[in-house]
Amino acid sequence: APPEGDFEITGAGWGHGVGMSQYGAQGAARLGCDDETILRTYFPGVEVASTSLPANIRVNLATAATILTVEALDGPVPWQLCTNGACQDLPVVQPQGASWTVRVDDDAGYEVSDAEDRPVWAGGDRNALLVARHDGTVIRVPDTGHRYRWGVLELDSVAYDAGPAMFANLDIAPFDRYLYGLGEVPSSWPDEALQAQVIAARSYALVRRETHNGGREDCRCHVYATVVDQVYSGWDKEAEYGGERWVAAVDATRAADFSSAQTMRYQGSTAEGFYSSTHGGHSESAAFTWGGAVAYLQPVDDSRWESASDSAEAGVRSWALSVDAEQLGQAAGVGVATDVELPEPKGAAGRVGHPDRGYGGVVVTGTTGSATLSGDYLRRALGLRSTLFDIRPGAPLAQPEPPEETPGEPLPGTPTPTAPLPGVPGQGQPVSRAAGADRVGPAVAVSARYWQGSADAVRATAAGFADALAAGALAADLDAPLLLTDPAALSQPVADELDRLGADTVWVLGGAQAVSPAVDERLRNLGYEIQRLGGGDRYQTAQFVARRAGASAAREVTLAGGATWPDGVAAGALAASPQQLPTLLTEAGRLPESTRAALAELGTRTVWIVGGAAVVSAEVERELAGLGYEVHRLAGASRYATSAALAGEALRRLGDGVPIVFASGDDYPDALAAGGLAARLGGPLLLVPRDDLDAAPPAGAFVSDHAAALTEGVIVGGPVAVSERVQQQLSERLEQ
Repeated sequence: APPEGDFEITGAGWGHGVGMSQYGAQGAARLGCDDETILRTYFPGVEVASTSLPANIRVNLATAATILTVEALDGPVPWQLCTNGACQDLPVVQPQGASWTVRVDDDAGYEVSDAEDRPVWAGGDRNALLVARHDGTVIRVPDTGHRYRWGVLELDSVAYDAGPAMFANLDIAPFDRYLYGLGEVPSSWPDEALQAQVIAARSYALVRRETHNGGREDCRCHVYATVVDQVYSGWDKEAEYGGERWVAAVDATRAADFSSAQTMRYQGSTAEGFYSSTHGGHSESAAFTWGGAVAYLQPVDDSRWESASDSAEAGVRSWALSVDAEQLGQAAGVGVATDVELPEPKGAAGRVGHPDRGYGGVVVTGTTGSATLSGDYLRRALGLRSTLFDIRPGAPLAQPEPPEETPGEPLPGTPTPTAPLPGVPGQGQPVSRAAGADRVGPAVAVSARYWQGSADAVRATAAGFADALAAGALAADLDAPLLLTDPAALSQPVADELDRLGADTVWVLGGAQAVSPAVDERLRNLGYEIQRLGGGDRYQTAQFVARRAGASAAREVTLAGGATWPDGVAAGALAASPQQLPTLLTEAGRLPESTRAALAELGTRTVWIVGGAAVVSAEVERELAGLGYEVHRLAGASRYATSAALAGEALRRLGDGVPIVFASGDDYPDALAAGGLAARLGGPLLLVPRDDLDAAPPAGAFVSDHAAALTEGVIVGGPVAVSERVQQQLSERLEQ
């Protein structure tokens, strides 16, 4: 039996449950089914037919690299610089066994050095590609952990948020050689299962290639090399034990000259070959899972095939885990969970669906209210393997004792402003989490956990980042939480939190487009005084917010680009410092008049520019200097490097023995409330990546280098924003 207060979750399957089950295909092949039978069963109405293939496919290995190492393993690798399709050989060739490292310089050019960090070559700009023409020669890219044989490696520099970075793509030709490197299923599986996987994967990739013929804007690629699309492990797949069986399955389903191959077709078009590890005995429709009906993606009972597979031995057919009441309540944004329901209707297989699509979802009741979530949200928040699950309470839950109504006494679990940051009970690690459902939940969770009460609250829209970027200094000056809300409605969790805080005044950031006056009217009817700080655009709103927050003691401000959010969020580190630097916004190439006015109104002496020249140009820097301001720039080659620079400056001002606040560097809704929390706790703020701390070396290095000066940490947002893996990595580095 689970411990008292825990909830027991039992489930089946692993993945989204649409299309083909990989383990189901394995079981079907063992029972004597051929590849076409497998595919026609999982994709009703399709036919398997020969299709002409495009010449190439571009596979993304990295989207924001500032440094990339390439090792030439079994032969020399020539490099070229290509501009507008015209390529010139570099004067040097990478020898076999050599390791070269490519960096992006401040002007988005390329710098190549050897293993001893000696310069090899430098040149190019953001309009040029640096290409390693290794096709047929095996290279290794340590940053991905894989070896690659086919295609050419293209490095493409770009102005990326806080500074130049580069995309790293493999341009593979012919198209079908891409399939040789897919690491989706073991090569030891039956031939018919391998061929079914090949055809489904080829169909999926072909649709992506057709859809993104010009390349995706966010990667300049057709497919990612990860589970975002399909797992691509390159030469490692071909070279593994038994890898020749996988290659043979690819070859058996294509023409000898690579011009055409077998794909799934539906009514004259390529059918998208969705698949996942196992459906737990029954698949779901695309309409249920993603909200869009697709004729050949319908529920299929594959329980007999599943039973003949190795899914049970692999531990993916069924599974169970326990979560404690606090963890479940935090995921739902309802305090500590006391009850949970899975109301009907559910999907064809019993999966928990999305309430917006007519399904019951998950209803979690806790100490601060109730929330209805989609099954997919809870799957991501708790790290479940699928939405085919059931939740039941463990031992009867003890109801929390009501707090004594003693003036000034904090609510249970809420630290006083001077108390050190506590860890979450039961987590056993120095980094805790303040999380909640949807876009408004994390800010509500931060407020509920760290404010006993407040006469003021700051409110901004959850639908955009611009107005909230300047909120840090205002929240610090008022010692008030920042709450996010829908533009046209006051969500119930926000209304409940305002009531719990005992707030008198709500400071609304932004104009009527950002937050509807109807919401103001509702708040007035509830007895709140409304103070709106909204200008004609984001730059004027920042001016009004800074004016109300007031000048810092040393007449300093931070200046961030108004077109992107990471630098503005990172600027919250200095807003949280004892000097409470207000944040102003600027266009990349010119200083807006409202920002000029704000600098004068605040009696500014020093401007700290946040981010590189791509975000706040050198022209703006010269303009500021010409106006008589002392100008400093805090910037790095990535958003994480810039954030680390700001956190370092904040820590210098704060001193040792302080907590640290971590926010997502991948998406803004969870991160916006971090600045106000950092001010409340008196600690720096640092952006971290979602999936792996090693993907952002500056962030990891900052925590390691300053671990002795930091006490504990808190992540703003749930595991969807910052994964449990990153939470564990941060904990380990703080304990060093």
